[in-house]
Amino acid sequence: MPSNPQKKSLAAIARVIVTICLTLFAGVAVANSPPDCSQATTGPATLWPIDDNFQSVAIQGVTDPDNDPVTITVMCVAQDEPLQVSNSERQYDAGAIGGSSIDLRKRRDDNGDGRVYHVLFFADDPHGGSCEGTVTVGVPLTEQGTATDGGALYHSTLADMACGGEGNQMPDIISTPVTTATETQL
Repeated sequence: MPSNPQKKSLAAIARVIVTICLTLFAGVAVANSPPDCSQATTGPATLWPIDDNFQSVAIQGVTDPDNDPVTITVMCVAQDEPLQVSNSERQYDAGAIGGSSIDLRKRRDDNGDGRVYHVLFFADDPHGGSCEGTVTVGVPLTEQGTATDGGALYHSTLADMACGGEGNQMPDIISTPVTTATETQL
């Protein structure tokens, strides 16, 4: 999933401003390490039972080496199965983005290999340090099963700005498999 350069630029500007302020007012700049998103997980990691209801999923495991508090913001949600359509309306499978957790629909294709949601998030500390990461949440075919990840192919919400869409105008498919063909000369 594409990163959000505007959010990264704002975080970089904030880091510079904080460093300048600390230097001016304290006489010494304080080093700040960014949060670490590499060990991020979700709670829960699997959604069950399959009942088409939403379940809240939290991003966990993001730490800060300086022990600063970390704010997590969900930026984008995509999934590997297409959205369902009912009465000519798309049924989005994730709730509103922008918070520290996301509501995901406990749904998957009964004839598929399970659904996998990809949740892109941004984490920052009060001193301008930041990181970005992606976690996955599975919706398996059976309670003890595992969902097979087919990639982040479809937008799960109406307004995933960090996924490259613009509100209602965004495409349903974010990426498609590449098909290779061989040209034959006559």
